[in-house]
Amino acid sequence: MRPSRLDLCIEIPLPNKLTREEYFINKNVPNDLLNDLVKATDGMSLADLKEIFVKVYLLNYPLESVINKVKSPIKKKNYLTSNKSSLGF
Repeated sequence: MRPSRLDLCIEIPLPNKLTREEYFINKNVPNDLLNDLVKATDGMSLADLKEIFVKVYLLNYPLESVINKVKSPIKKKNYLTSNKSSLGF
């Protein structure tokens, strides 16, 4: 790798309960849904919180299905260890 490509590595921990709560308050999530949403997003990153907010509150997707989708991402096939002799042909 070329010099100065990655000068600094910063670990950003997963948001705790207070951080998740403040995030959703800042996004104007209704108070009656706030506690359930904070509890359901335990262990998720800020990127996950953003995805959940956008899909549920802007695109009107059902909360439960969005949470399940975020918790279990799509499994990708490893084409390098596949039994096929060619890659996609």
